[in-house]
Amino acid sequence: MDNALGIRIHNLRKEKGLTLVELGNKVGVKDSAVSKWEKGRVTNIPFETLTAIAKALDCPVNFLINGDNTIPEYVEGTAEIIDMYSRITPEQRVVVKNLLRTLVQDTNDNN
Repeated sequence: MDNALGIRIHNLRKEKGLTLVELGNKVGVKDSAVSKWEKGRVTNIPFETLTAIAKALDCPVNFLINGDNTIPEYVEGTAEIIDMYSRITPEQRVVVKNLLRTLVQDTNDNN
């Protein structure tokens, strides 16, 4: 089993001088969860959690996922949208995702 994600989390945590407990606190999980990620025992980490890990480790999410350290092209308002999204309920997130899918589809249909 490939554990590249866990290795990246481990290495970044060590580079930042964080303990398992400290990273867990920043992400909102127990240190045992962080340990499981790092050891590759849990690989289906929800995107919201990956986002929190990336924020705590000060790296792009795409670096955690695939080792790509390039920063995607900046779109004005992205940080604000991500911040607002992180503050809404799971039910509200479903509504937002459906709205975005509709808007993207409409845009694709018109182009």
